[in-house]
Amino acid sequence: MTVGGMRIGLTGATYDDSARASDPEDLRFLPTVAAMKEQAGMLRQEGADFVVVVTHASRAQGYEIFDSRVADLVLTGHTHDLFINYDGRTAMVESSYDAHYVTAIDVAIDVKEADGRRMVTWWPQFRVIDTATVAPDPEVAAVVATFEQQLSRELDTPIGSTAIELDSRTATVRTGEAAIGDLIADAMRWSAQTDAAVTNGGGIRGGRVYPPGATITRRDILAELPFGNRLVTIDISGRELEAAIENGLSQLPNAFGGFPQVSGLTIEADPRRPAGHRVVSIKVGDTPLEAGKTYSVATNDFLARGGDGYTGFRDANKVLHVSDSPLLANEVMDYIEHVGTVRAAADRRIVVK
Repeated sequence: MTVGGMRIGLTGATYDDSARASDPEDLRFLPTVAAMKEQAGMLRQEGADFVVVVTHASRAQGYEIFDSRVADLVLTGHTHDLFINYDGRTAMVESSYDAHYVTAIDVAIDVKEADGRRMVTWWPQFRVIDTATVAPDPEVAAVVATFEQQLSRELDTPIGSTAIELDSRTATVRTGEAAIGDLIADAMRWSAQTDAAVTNGGGIRGGRVYPPGATITRRDILAELPFGNRLVTIDISGRELEAAIENGLSQLPNAFGGFPQVSGLTIEADPRRPAGHRVVSIKVGDTPLEAGKTYSVATNDFLARGGDGYTGFRDANKVLHVSDSPLLANEVMDYIEHVGTVRAAADRRIVVK
């Protein structure tokens, strides 16, 4: 597009590079970094003076795009931190998550032509806005309040309580076993009646602490599991199940959305070992995992598509089609209503040396 005589190119993509295309024409399955480099390069060839990439990508992927210099400004997400980097040539910005912050970027671009060549210089000004300090628009707030009143009648219904502390903060669920992760995984295994359950800590989003004695409502569970994920049952070999756990532990000690919260498994791991070789032992129930045995595993549809690097889950046999599988949040609600009071604290399902 052309703005004030400047030619601005905009491209974007979001998908896990581990995904596999069933339809080569489906752009959702293009590898993120390669697609962005190609599209940004095409915009340059078409004469764009300023190229903006908008992508949902890991920090490592963001830096690949940043270092390639195919774009001037990279607007990214996925790592969930407040991040600004500008080296005088390229800028990259991420604004935390769930609109806690908004980073406005005022870009001054100067284009000059001399001897048939366009010379472009630009300078960014970053304005980080804490949305907690922003006054809501009165008209919008009134409409929101009306919907909230209607929803509250259903969402604020108690479904159980907790006798233990439940901590769903990012630093907790993405770095180690968490009681709330155990609760969700237990609900998945209970619902699907499987040997084990594996979910990703990054799918738990409430970001809060429930003290002992707290009441749990439907609203709480939807806040923790906001994506409308499906509960998917897969049949997978012990070898692939161990590889999936290795993937989940591969980023330790760093926080990773793919960190596994599990049920039916007891895992011993050593993060001092190289990634991919960190599992010391795994038991399914009380029995050591067997590489050649097939296990039934409950997971969510994001991991079942290979999200967060769980490629073995992507290739596993699905017992039901995803569209026929139940909503994960509903199954967790049913489980909490079934047990009444959550009493099981983190019980060393994942022991990290």
